[in-house]
Amino acid sequence: IFLFIYLYLVFNSLISDQILISLIRTVPYLKFFLFVLVYKQLIEKNIINLKKLSYIWSIILLCLCLDIFFQSFFGFDVFGYDSGNPVRNSGFFFDELVAGAFLLCFSFICIFLVKKIQNNLISFLFLIVFLLGTLLSGERSNFIKFFLIFLVSVYFFKNIGLKNLLKILIVFIVVTSSILLSQGEKIKDRYFGTLSFSNDNLGLLDTYLTSPYGTHAVSAYFVFKDNFYLGVGNKNFRYECQKYDNQVLEFQNNISSTGTATVKGCSTHPHQFYYEILSEHGF
Repeated sequence: IFLFIYLYLVFNSLISDQILISLIRTVPYLKFFLFVLVYKQLIEKNIINLKKLSYIWSIILLCLCLDIFFQSFFGFDVFGYDSGNPVRNSGFFFDELVAGAFLLCFSFICIFLVKKIQNNLISFLFLIVFLLGTLLSGERSNFIKFFLIFLVSVYFFKNIGLKNLLKILIVFIVVTSSILLSQGEKIKDRYFGTLSFSNDNLGLLDTYLTSPYGTHAVSAYFVFKDNFYLGVGNKNFRYECQKYDNQVLEFQNNISSTGTATVKGCSTHPHQFYYEILSEHGF
């Protein structure tokens, strides 16, 4: 299955307009296949102990969160790096604003791999720290995903006991309140202030379609429509979407009563995996 997908991606890249750029991203995908094969052997032969590895990664995630906390309060991380965005914190990822995604991807895996040999209370506290770290990263989508998974995961910590749960709740409220008091304006600006729309009188769907993220979706739709079967090639959306700027503006103006749309919808990617797969790789 992987080989079939891989060969298709290479073929898809070879027929794109930006062949070299597409191949540079596509060809190295083989590393994921090799990674799985190698780690499968290392784990089965017990050369790598997943629980011990998860302890190490939990500590790394904790250090990342502490660096994010530090950066959110002082404007720079422990290495003196300023993310350049007052409402985004990258920690030791520096100019890559991916800390929230990193926490989302690894936190639950690490915690639940070590949970059976670790005190549930400590595991739960770790997850709360990771949750707050994701919040302060300023990555809205990843924080919402993290929060929803966190709510479900609470079920697996039923052995903590009501007394301990109340203690954790009190600590959580105190810490969260402190963060909101000191970082409230930044958090409010990131999670609510930047979600601006062109016309408040529109319905929900039209409001979305005239928003900055909605225009990415519209742009991806136009790209997909004209490249239905094979798409435009890996990493090519950023180039192809420029051809549809006028169509996107016209689409917005037909929806909006003001007729003064300015958001063109072109970006490095359409900001949703579905749109990106359809526009770059086709049906």
